[in-house]
Amino acid sequence: MKLIFVRHGQTDWNLSKQFCGHSDVQMNKFGVMQVQKAAERLREEDIDYIYSSDLRRTVETAEIIRDIICSYNSKYYPDGPLEIIKREDLRELNFGNWEGITYNQMMKQDPKLGEEWSANSFTTRCPRGESMVDMYERVNKAIDEIKASVEGDKTVLIAAHAGVIQSFLSKDLVGDYNAYWHFEVINGGIVKVEHNAGFSVLEGLNV
Repeated sequence: MKLIFVRHGQTDWNLSKQFCGHSDVQMNKFGVMQVQKAAERLREEDIDYIYSSDLRRTVETAEIIRDIICSYNSKYYPDGPLEIIKREDLRELNFGNWEGITYNQMMKQDPKLGEEWSANSFTTRCPRGESMVDMYERVNKAIDEIKASVEGDKTVLIAAHAGVIQSFLSKDLVGDYNAYWHFEVINGGIVKVEHNAGFSVLEGLNV
């Protein structure tokens, strides 16, 4: 099985370094262009299933990629474009009360908890939100369910968020959430992971 992750394109909040999290922020024009370029790089892939978080920026990412791939490889899709399966549990980290503000604003607004979170964001929860361990467990449970539902040598595309992809890579390749910051996934970045005989091989990061 091959898993192909694509991080959504740039949003205005990414540009201004505001925490997006569960907020339903859409991509800006440059972000759409990033995804279109990613789709062109993927157009020769025979995708069997497409999953996405249920937020607009990832759903639109999945739609752009789906339309380009299914148009280019129309013989592989005689029944028309693939369905996009949306899952709430593939969302980014829930930043709670900190959504829509920057790190510096957060530190002014909530300095004590901000310092705790900066020192250990893995186990410190955002106010009315999640810790990174919460997200790590949620995301990997979802992806385990997706993998279990797919039979045979198939290719699955998942349109997602940086936190989702980094959570998966840290568990799947290293087995430890502490590896999270060893991976960086850019807007519109493509990540390919091949699963064979019970182990995983990272075939490409931001390709």
